[in-house]
Amino acid sequence: MQENINLVKIVLTDEVEKRIEYQLEFEEPRLIINDELIKSILIKDGWVKASTCSMNLGVNNIIVQIMNYTITECIYFEDFTNIPSSISIFKAEGTNVHIINQKVDLMQLDCSNALIANCQIRQLDVGLSEHHKLLSKISKDESNDFFSELKMKSLDLREVNIQSLKMYMGCDNINIQESDITNFNIYNYFPSKFAIEIKHIYIWNYTTIKTAEIHCNISELKISESSISNLVAKAQCYIAKFDSTNSDIYDAHNFARKHFDNMGIESWKLLGQSAFHDNNGNLRAEANFQIDKSNYRNEKGINRILGNLFGFCTGYGYKPMRALSACGVIVLCATIIYTIHDIIYSLCNGIKLFNIRCITITNLKLALAAIVGQSGMSIESGFTFWIASIEYVLGIIIFAMFVNALYVRYKD
Repeated sequence: MQENINLVKIVLTDEVEKRIEYQLEFEEPRLIINDELIKSILIKDGWVKASTCSMNLGVNNIIVQIMNYTITECIYFEDFTNIPSSISIFKAEGTNVHIINQKVDLMQLDCSNALIANCQIRQLDVGLSEHHKLLSKISKDESNDFFSELKMKSLDLREVNIQSLKMYMGCDNINIQESDITNFNIYNYFPSKFAIEIKHIYIWNYTTIKTAEIHCNISELKISESSISNLVAKAQCYIAKFDSTNSDIYDAHNFARKHFDNMGIESWKLLGQSAFHDNNGNLRAEANFQIDKSNYRNEKGINRILGNLFGFCTGYGYKPMRALSACGVIVLCATIIYTIHDIIYSLCNGIKLFNIRCITITNLKLALAAIVGQSGMSIESGFTFWIASIEYVLGIIIFAMFVNALYVRYKD
């Protein structure tokens, strides 16, 4: 093929799989695919309609535009085996596309379903044209009757290399597998009442994304055996369900508890990572606490018991002030034990109790003195002595846990 000649082979089939093959050769830098073009081919062979339409492209830096096309629901694009192909701008309006083995500088899709495989794309804009149309409608009418129009059923990306992927419309399912994406942005420039919604995003099979920004509602975000270098939550970000399996998210920013619905361990990990990079110590401590709490739930036997005690006393090292509550519980229990012991002792020895309240206050002071190791306290050997000794030992343990928790909580 000469350098300035573009070659396109159009293949049409009917319901019984009869075929029409038609070859276009042209020098113009634009290919417009519409009903007029396809009908002119059908008429030559006496056909009225076609059930499928596919095209092999061997073009050099041209514009490919699908507009006013209604003959088939989808058009399939492939390359020639021995002819390189490059497209400067590819636009599809209202027609579903399957695109394989193409190099595209700018691709703009405004359709319901799209599958893109083995392609190199500098910039992919999904729903940009419809987005602008609805923005103008919203500025005139605040009703949301037309907002459901801005919805895509499926975007399937397989083994693609994309420098910039921008979503401007909602989508039921986004599948990204074995792909390399530099920037993945889901935009939402509508008022909050018109938040864009994406039902499912599945990123898997060794996909790598450098930066991903989320501006919309996502029902389910699932990442498997893939990596995201930087994940950023924007103003209208909301993720109902988040799951990450054998994947790495190296940096996260701007995430808060309000951005999630069901807080599983993976959601807390993402939240903790975001808090670390945003220097939010309180949120990071809460996230680490929830992660350890979830991990200890999977333990059995003595490990689970000790884990629960550790969580109660110092929040697994992330809530040191819980040590005060633990000490309060010990003091309260010791006071009750001392008071019950005094009552039983008095009844057994015929001693009349004049004021239970004064005895309880005295025992409370005794319990407080015991737990802090008051050096001036003197208790004769016996039941009270052993309870005070146990209380003192527990106080030492909790103090050690408190110091350790302070270090863990504020070491960074």
